[in-house]
Order: sequence, then C-alpha cells, then structure tokens
Amino acid sequence: MEVKDNNAIKILFSDDEEIIRKVFTVQLENRGFKVETAADGAEALKRITNRSAEYELVMVDVEMPVMDGFELIEKLREDYDKTELPIIVVTASPYSERVVKALRLGANDFISKSNDFEVIEARINTQISLKRAAEQVRLYLKETNQINVNQQKELDMASKILEKLLPVSCPETDNYQFGLGRRMTSKIGGDFYNFKQYENNGKILVYLADAVGHGVPAALLSALFISQAELFFRQPEKLSRALSELNRRLFQILPGGRFISAFFLLLDPANGTIEYFKCGQEPALLVKPDGQVEKLETEGVLLGAFPGEMLDSSEAFKAGKRTVEPGSKIILYTDGLIDATAADGEPFGVKKFYWVVEKLKDVEAQLFADKILDSIERYTESTKFEDDLTLIVIDVN
Repeated sequence: MEVKDNNAIKILFSDDEEIIRKVFTVQLENRGFKVETAADGAEALKRITNRSAEYELVMVDVEMPVMDGFELIEKLREDYDKTELPIIVVTASPYSERVVKALRLGANDFISKSNDFEVIEARINTQISLKRAAEQVRLYLKETNQINVNQQKELDMASKILEKLLPVSCPETDNYQFGLGRRMTSKIGGDFYNFKQYENNGKILVYLADAVGHGVPAALLSALFISQAELFFRQPEKLSRALSELNRRLFQILPGGRFISAFFLLLDPANGTIEYFKCGQEPALLVKPDGQVEKLETEGVLLGAFPGEMLDSSEAFKAGKRTVEPGSKIILYTDGLIDATAADGEPFGVKKFYWVVEKLKDVEAQLFADKILDSIERYTESTKFEDDLTLIVIDVN
C-alpha cells in the first residue's frame, strides 16, 4: 500500500542530542511529516503511553540516558507488535552489534544518521505502508469474524464425519498389540489410518496415510480415500494390483496437484510374516528384539499423482516381504513427526526419533506412542504443530 501523503503521518523522534533532534525535525517536517521529539527513552515511553494513537512510527537512538533505546524497544514490544507501531533505530554505526541487538529486540529497521534524507523518507514510508496494509488485514478479519464463526461450525461437522470414518479403537489380537498417537493442526487434518481384519485367514491390513494440505480440503481427500480403499482392499492376496487400481481411480477423481502418501502393512499371524508397500510415505521402522532399527523400504509412488498408464504396476507398487521375530516392534509414522520444529527452527529429525525409539524399545505399544509424542512436545516446547502427525505402533507377540 503506497503512502501518498506524508502530512497524515505523525512521528516520535527520540535522541539525547538536541542538535540531532532539531536536524531531523526540520528535515522530516520539510517532507511533510509531523514530528514530536523526546530527549530519552523514558520521555518517549511516557508520550507513547499517553498518546499512542497519534504516533504512526517511532525513531529512536539506542544510546540515551535514563532509559536507552534497547529498553524502550523491549517495553514497546510488550504492548505493540511491529505492524501496530513500527520502530526505526537511528544510529551512527549502521552495521554495529547494537543494530543487530535492536533488530532482535523488535526494531523494524535502522538508518544511519549520515543517510541521505531521501533514503530516510523512503524507509519511513516503507514501514508506514506495511503498517497500513496490516491495519487493512485486521479490519478485514474483524468484518469477516461472523463468517469465520459459521465456517467453524462447518469444520466441526466435517471433523465429526471424518472421525466416524476412522476406527474407534485398535484391533485386539493375541499376536499383536497396537498403540496409536495423533496430534492435528486443527480439528480436522490430513492424516488418517485404518485397520482391516480378514476373517478367512486372520491377516490384518494396517495403513497410515497423509493427504496433501490441511483443513477441509485434506479431510475431503481423506474421506474419499477411505471409501475407495474399502472397495479395493477386499482380498489381501492381491494388494499390489489393488494399489495400482486405487491409484488409477484416485488420479481420475482428485483435483490437479492433490495426492496422498501412504504406507501399507499386511500382518500374517499364521507364519509371522509381513508384506508392506511404501507409497511416498515415510518408511515404517522395524525394531528388532536386540534394539536394532531397520527401515522398511520399497519402491513406490504417491497415490493419485500419476496416471496409471504412466506406471508399471509391478514396479510402482512392489511389495517388501519378511519374517518378523516375536518381541519386535513396527512403527508407522507420518512426516509431521520428524518435521516438528523447536523454537530455533531445528526439526526433531530422523536421528532424534531413532534415538528415542531405541530408548523406548521395551515399552508396550500404547505407552510407547504416548512417550514419543511427549518427547516431541518437550523438544518443540509446544503441543501445537505446523503439520499433522500420527504414529501407529505394533508389538509382535
């Protein structure tokens, strides 16, 4: 949003040197700004506290008596964010550690006292433009609040529908013990899962999937996938072919750019084997009784991303097979788990996840899932994440 008239912009300029205050006042007022001054941070804070609605921007020197610029910035940021009250640091050394400190404390920008005043005017107007654009956004959000209330009701309804499609509980069998852990970014998310038990041979199909996106669009993809999967996974002996046909169907009906990643695991209690397929999802982990962690990798593609005629179904959905020892643990998880980030931006990551897995290898399945989520929450110092995360833990008895 371009600033076309400086006359409406009122600035508070704070510096302990009177000559600097006079120079900036004259130069800025010659360019149409309205300027008031303060000789130190305490005076500036008092003026702002009493008349905050009148100032659109604050310019402050960092070295001042009574209260320096750093303390002033800290106190202002307790009450005003960067778009509510922009702060520009005025300094004699524009590339000093003081500038870096001021920016970290919440200053929007900095200028040198030796800068050309055309440059200073441009930087002021840049901050005012950002401030006014943010004000327009806040106004829009306020005006659409009632719309958001109605949308929330729709989200609640969608959440209830999706929850009805997901299993109420994990299977109960003599051969396997299951645990489940979930954290969603909103009431409805893109992660979903299912368990299908085949009565004729005792096999159990477990899948964990992640629809691209969040909110209602991802939930619709999830519901669509669950309904289609019920049609295709009727015979456990033909899973590779079923995945090929499911992919073909999803490509036909999903909007462009929408797809689903998934991991499928077929448990056979009769002979202690597993069959698995990785379709663009994180590989499941096999934790052996001795604590060794192994990835369950196969070649696979995202479901719904490519037309069937482009793929060789025998290669695109090729199964991995192996025998699993009693006392082993199998872990399926979505990428939200390893992508969860700490305050410094560092993700939880695969190495930390493996380390926690090895530490908890002897913990029963549900408690294991709970402790994994606890570990991530402690690492991120939050219970809210940027992406949905889900894990399924299976103890092989």
